[in-house]
Parts: sequence; C-alpha cells; structure tokens
Amino acid sequence: MGKDDEESKFQTASVTFLDGTVNEFKVHRGSRGEELFTLVSNGMSVEEKDHFALCFFDNQGMRHWIYNDKKIVRQLKGLPWVFSFQVKFFPISPTSLKDDTARHMLYLQCREDIKTGKLSASLPTRASLAALIAQSEFGDSSVSVDYDEYVRACTEGDELGEKLKILHAAHKGMNEGETEMAYLNECKDLSTYGVWQFPAKDLKGVEVMVGISAHGIVILREAVRLHRFPWQSIVKISYRRHYFSIRLKAGEVEKKESTLTYDCFTYEEAKRVWKCGVEHHTFFRLIQPELRTKGSLFHWGSSPFRFQGRTSFQNKMASQMFDQPTNVVRSPGSERQMRSLETENEVRARSNVQLNDHNLEVGIFMCQQLINDFF
Repeated sequence: MGKDDEESKFQTASVTFLDGTVNEFKVHRGSRGEELFTLVSNGMSVEEKDHFALCFFDNQGMRHWIYNDKKIVRQLKGLPWVFSFQVKFFPISPTSLKDDTARHMLYLQCREDIKTGKLSASLPTRASLAALIAQSEFGDSSVSVDYDEYVRACTEGDELGEKLKILHAAHKGMNEGETEMAYLNECKDLSTYGVWQFPAKDLKGVEVMVGISAHGIVILREAVRLHRFPWQSIVKISYRRHYFSIRLKAGEVEKKESTLTYDCFTYEEAKRVWKCGVEHHTFFRLIQPELRTKGSLFHWGSSPFRFQGRTSFQNKMASQMFDQPTNVVRSPGSERQMRSLETENEVRARSNVQLNDHNLEVGIFMCQQLINDFF
C-alpha cells in the first residue's frame, strides 16, 4: 500500500519532439514546469535551450505554453500530460545560435511551419526550400524511388518538379549542416518568420491578425502587413476585458501619443496576446527580466506578470562560456543522433563550478562587448 501511495505521487509525461519522436518522463505530480523542461532539454543535450519551451493543446486545439515557475497540474487543469517541445522565441538571426543542436531544432520547426502554412512563402520560395530539404535528405543523389516520391509530394506538375530538380542540383556538395543553415537564412527573411499571430478586429470591425515577434507588433490583414510597430516606438501594451491596446509614442500615428485598441473576442485571448508581448519584449529587448512591473511597459491596467527565464542577451552571454558546444552527429543514410562532446560528469561539474577571479574578469569583458553588439 505504501508503494502504491508513493507511485501515485508521480506522473508520466509524454513529450513529442520536433523530429516526431515521442519520449516519456516521470515527474512528481507537484512538479513545476522547470523540472520537466530540465529533464527534457538535458536529454537532448541542447545548450541554448532558452529559445524553446514545452506546450500543450486544449480541447479546442489552442496552444498553451508551460510556464516554468508554475505547477504543471495547475496549468493543465485536468488535461492529459501530453506535451510538445517547440521553438517559442525565434532568433532574429539563426547564425546567432552557437549550438548545433539548437540550430537543428530551429530548422525542424521552420520545416513544420512551412508545411502547415504558419510560415507563409511564395511558390518560388517554397521550391527553393524544398530543394534544400532534398539536398539535406538525399545528398547529391537524385536517383531513387523515395526521391521521386518526395518531388511529387512537393510539386503539382512536371514543370515544377523539373524546377525543383534543377534547384537541388545547384546545391551539389553541400552537407546537412550547410543546407540547414541555408534553409534557415531563407526562412528568416519571410514576413511571418517568428511571428505569433492572434485573430482580432479593429474598432471599425475589420478582421485582422495581431502579430507578436522579436521586432515588435505587426497588424496583418489577409497576410498583408497594415502596420508595424517596433518595440522602441511602443510606450505600453495592455489588455482590459476582451480588448488589447497598444500605446504609441508621439509621431508614430499622430503628432501626440496615441492608443490603438483591438477586440480579441474573449478575455482569455486578450490576455494571451498581452502575455506574448510581455515575453517577447523582455526576451529580445532587455538585458535581464524586470524584477518589478510597476511603471513598466506592461503594467497599464493589466494583471502582474513577469517573464521567467533568461533573456536573449543572457543566453548569448552563457553561450560564450561553452568551450565545447553540443553537436548533432550526421551520418548519411541513418537517423540523426544527438551527442554531447562532454561527458555527464563534465556537464555536472560545469554546472556546479563557480567563476574564479580570472573567469569573472573575462565574463565582465565579454558582457561589455555583448552590450555593445546587442544595442
């Protein structure tokens, strides 16, 4: 009986990764999100893990992010312990990621977003991206049943198929890492790269999408950008009831400060948009998360909420300390396998070690250099 009671305190969490694999992790039912995320990310040996997060989907198919500082059971509210590991903060430049595993995960996420239409692209761009995938999956070879099936699946006619083959041939000699980076560099230039979109209506009743990204807030209508508001032009963002508001600096829309308001239909959805804005502004624009929300960009009439985790700047700082980053082992004709260039003992020792005086001086110097680059 005692053993059964002990077992009942633990829960099996199923996590689907970006490559389609599913793993199970056993955690205490009272665990916070951070404990599960640490188990998942450590198993992948991903160093720059702050760009990623766990999420789950409710009965309406709505995505919800797992917050590391809150208990998992309270976030699920009775839903199954089924999660997905996804990119939450898309780096402005994929080359800024030093960790090969993190870049590979970003590549897989972009592939999925192109496939589902979340990341919109023109037909020529889709053909170019499909050719890079072909080089990554099949190498220089284009003679196989699988290759022919891939071409047919990516195109709608013989003409497009021939176009894809020509583009593929142009990538001859590129290895998987190079093709993945080329793929990411094309994706980052797409208008919806890294943009989380939320349906809404403006005050005239026109249906729009409110987009949140590393750069700021965009307003889209039928995939056409109507407005773009960089973070530096925004004074405050807030939600009240089912409305989401953006207060802009003078000169952005009118000569004096102005406020644009959008109807997000429900209180919960307005809050989701606001929280997404809070997290993206903090992650990409601040050196470290704010300790207090009073008088901040996000306090105006909205509930207290702070981003929990490292910012992009802190993530860059930490990545500079990795002498031996994690690599993805790529073997032709076989599945990718993750490996770390360090043993578990070395990882554990590194996480516990404290900076000595010399390392502290180096850290301060690097911090100063990164501040200059960041701003």
